[in-house]
Amino acid sequence: MRKYTKKGFLLVYALLFVLILNGCTTKYTNETDPHTYLEFRLLEDNTYGVTGFSGGFVQHVTIPSMHEGIPVTRVMSYAFIQGESFFGIPPKHLPIDTLVIEEGITHIEEFAFESNGILNAQLPDSLVYVGDHAFSSNYGALINLPENLTYIGEGAFAQVQFDGVVHIKDIEIGALAFYQAGITSVTFEEGIETIPYGMFSGVVNLESIELPQSLVSIGPSAFEGTTNLREISFPESLIEIGELAFHGSGLTTLTLNSQMVIQEGAFWENMLLTEVSFNHPEIILGEDAFGYNPLLNDVHYNDLKSINPRAFRFSPMNRQTVSESNENYTIINHALAKGDDTGFQVVIGESFMEDFSMFKSIGADAFYGREFNDLHIPSNIIYIHPYAFAFSKFKNLTIDALEIRQYAFYYAVASGTVEITSEMIHSESFNNATGFNH
Repeated sequence: MRKYTKKGFLLVYALLFVLILNGCTTKYTNETDPHTYLEFRLLEDNTYGVTGFSGGFVQHVTIPSMHEGIPVTRVMSYAFIQGESFFGIPPKHLPIDTLVIEEGITHIEEFAFESNGILNAQLPDSLVYVGDHAFSSNYGALINLPENLTYIGEGAFAQVQFDGVVHIKDIEIGALAFYQAGITSVTFEEGIETIPYGMFSGVVNLESIELPQSLVSIGPSAFEGTTNLREISFPESLIEIGELAFHGSGLTTLTLNSQMVIQEGAFWENMLLTEVSFNHPEIILGEDAFGYNPLLNDVHYNDLKSINPRAFRFSPMNRQTVSESNENYTIINHALAKGDDTGFQVVIGESFMEDFSMFKSIGADAFYGREFNDLHIPSNIIYIHPYAFAFSKFKNLTIDALEIRQYAFYYAVASGTVEITSEMIHSESFNNATGFNH
């Protein structure tokens, strides 16, 4: 009897649950008149704003430009967003298949159409303002970008589709405005100085970018994950490329012609990047600026003055060239060297060399964890900086550098002959090193 009662209660609960869900399910209405299926609010400027549906959902929605003889100018915040959940279960939200917004509407406010499942939207040229996340998460929605916009909010067009070339004007644009959007080509018009954070992050279909001569900075993660982007030309006005700006892009070659700062990880993990040329001496590289680019073999430093010791971590760098007339270098680091079974090789102009005769010092972390057969560090090297050869391995090593600073050969291993004539050796220069009887 107890077992039967328990089953009965479970059946009742199940039926109640189904009824609750059914009651919460939003129905499509057969109404076709937008003045009936939409709700309107009279605003302080004596125009109407649309606040959402008046009853059930409509598959083909029109936002009219007039209501009761008064202009409609706005779609209000959260107007068509999903409703609240019931016991943690989101309500069934039937999609808007097509959306037509008539000429005269000027503002679509924040989250107005987020996650509505829109398939196609026609936005009017009268539109000047699209708020934060106004159309975000309408996966696959095909939307046009009106010409007269003056404001595009954060994430406003994230995860929607655009047909043809997207033209970006000199207007206020929020972060992640086109995050993971379906875009193949972008043209930035003259006057734009900054591309904001994450603007085209995750836009995997992006194939071409035209940047303006007015551009000053590219923000962090601006083009992160643009895996189909093969080439880009930077204007001479550009002075900064932000952190992770092109992380994971599909760039194959890169030429940098002007003075600029390339921030940390800006070109990290570009899996197809094979060649980089630096054509200005005042380019500053942040840590891992070109890190983990597995095909990056050709790097042309030309007259570049200095390089962050960790700018090219985990990139092979098999062929590196420096201009024969370059007298600016004061530090050599692993960006200019490849330590392996063949020893150290740097290309000066067109010829290989296996010494440090053109340099004055060896920077921190320069040859961290590398292997050498026969290496001579000559007397023109004034300083060997901390950790320059940390965890490195040598067969035969000669050091005539003036000063070896602390931890320079931290945990280094020498298996053959070692000769050291340095005038100053710090007490911890060979801390935990083996095979150095100096």
